[in-house]
Amino acid sequence: RGLQLRSQSSGINAEYGGIEQACDFLEAGDLSSALTHASLARDAAEKSFSDPSILALLYFPDDQKFAIYIPLFLPVGLPLLVSYLELLKEWRRKKVRSD
Repeated sequence: RGLQLRSQSSGINAEYGGIEQACDFLEAGDLSSALTHASLARDAAEKSFSDPSILALLYFPDDQKFAIYIPLFLPVGLPLLVSYLELLKEWRRKKVRSD
């Protein structure tokens, strides 16, 4: 895994170098070379972005997801659940009265 990250790191450094070269050519007024280097850097960045070794780092274990989402959704979900239960009780009371 460390080797994969190291190769990704060198790929990212190469992409950044391509962007720097594109900026240098742009400052010098060489637009076609700047466009070529910018295009190559963009292609390399897209390749790195979709690399399987990086995609695996985007997924989190379930316990970490719960640790993040419960504090967010519990304050909203609990009052909604209590309100729903109260409405359900009221609906049952009305149904019993009408029968």
